Amino acid sequence: MSAGKLWMVRSAQGCHYHAFYQRGIVAIGWRHIAAVARPGVSREILAAHYRDAQPEAKAGSIRAGVAQVWRFVNEMGNGDGVLTYDPASRRYRYGTISGAAWHNPAGDEAAMSLVRPVVWGDVEVCRDDLSATAQKGLNAILTVFAVSPTAQAEIERQLRP
Repeated sequence: MSAGKLWMVRSAQGCHYHAFYQRGIVAIGWRHIAAVARPGVSREILAAHYRDAQPEAKAGSIRAGVAQVWRFVNEMGNGDGVLTYDPASRRYRYGTISGAAWHNPAGDEAAMSLVRPVVWGDVEVCRDDLSATAQKGLNAILTVFAVSPTAQAEIERQLRP
């Protein structure tokens, strides 16, 4: 388990939950800026490419998308913990980020344009076994977010043998 941050990476309605586990990855979309989203890229460069690719996009949408991509590429770190969620089974899978983000052009159509390698554990955590406070902290609608310390502690307790 991670001594660092714990991140949540969601896929659309959990549709990539099993693919993430089977492929040893987490991934997000934003295909229109994925090719320039490399470690160290600035928010300004991401925003400029977003505006070029989608000139009709509103400033708030650009800001939100850039923040998600920037966080995935620059803020998440090797050795950090990561969760993903399957709403159908109400289970979380825990893993450890094991490499830098990279652009996967083959994943563009499946909203898996930006990929990070993950070493997934075999144990899942049932959402119903978590406190209401932890559940609430894991309810954010963002694709990528840092899990609260309270929810992280509960998840990690559930994973201990």
